[in-house]
Amino acid sequence: MFCPNCGTELPDDSVFCGTCGQRVDEEAGGVQQPSGYVNQPVYEAEPAPVQNNKKNVKLIGGLAAGALALIVIVVIAMKVFGGGSYTKPLNQVCKLLNNRDTKIEKYVDAVCPKFMVNAYNNGVSLMSDIDGFDEAMDEAKDELSDGFDDLKEMYGKDFKVKYEILDKDKMSKSDLKKVKSSYKNLRSYLEWVQEDGRFYGDIEDELDSSTLKKFNKLVNQLSDDLKDIEVTDGYTLEVNISIEGKEDDDDQDITVNVIKVNGKWCIDITSGDFNIVSSLLW
Repeated sequence: MFCPNCGTELPDDSVFCGTCGQRVDEEAGGVQQPSGYVNQPVYEAEPAPVQNNKKNVKLIGGLAAGALALIVIVVIAMKVFGGGSYTKPLNQVCKLLNNRDTKIEKYVDAVCPKFMVNAYNNGVSLMSDIDGFDEAMDEAKDELSDGFDDLKEMYGKDFKVKYEILDKDKMSKSDLKKVKSSYKNLRSYLEWVQEDGRFYGDIEDELDSSTLKKFNKLVNQLSDDLKDIEVTDGYTLEVNISIEGKEDDDDQDITVNVIKVNGKWCIDITSGDFNIVSSLLW
């Protein structure tokens, strides 16, 4: 008989092959070759090439670790510089003041919800067709520039505005609800410039029909945005504002409410010492 595995000729009563160890008895299916069979040389097959899985695993692991690190960096950056930081509007206002920036739209962007920023920018663009409007905007910028000149005289040309948070209280759901209501109530003031409003006639006389149509659409959109406003988080901050220069320095404690409106951190302009709505409307 012959080994069915390696072909070695074996005694008929063999149980195992003495060459390869294969079981060769009848239960294992030993092969009886016909007479004249010539053993063929047996060659060990070369093992199939194995891919370097360890290298692949290491590469994949490195990519995964790099992606995770990138995600962590992005999250941290959002917390420090992005909408995730409740101090962002305060930082932006201080930066604008220290840069002596007179572009009012930048202060609006730093303080207000995004939909109000869009309404302001679009409104300024439309109202530029009204006689005297551009001059009024230029006067506002000049007043801001004059204010910076006054501060330079008082504190020195290189004065710096700084702030320090002395205390922070998280706003309750009830507080947030009140803030939300205060913004919704701003819709009543828009009635002044909507059709049949107190000032609508003045606007109607100044704008052509196409621009007037855009203006009405803008006001209605702003009203809808105020109605659907979402205030999801907020803090009441006790803040020390200081102005420091070579000539003098000064500081004052104020109360500021910072709120998260539709995902963006803003300064609440309807309450606290930063309430500028009443001064703008009356």
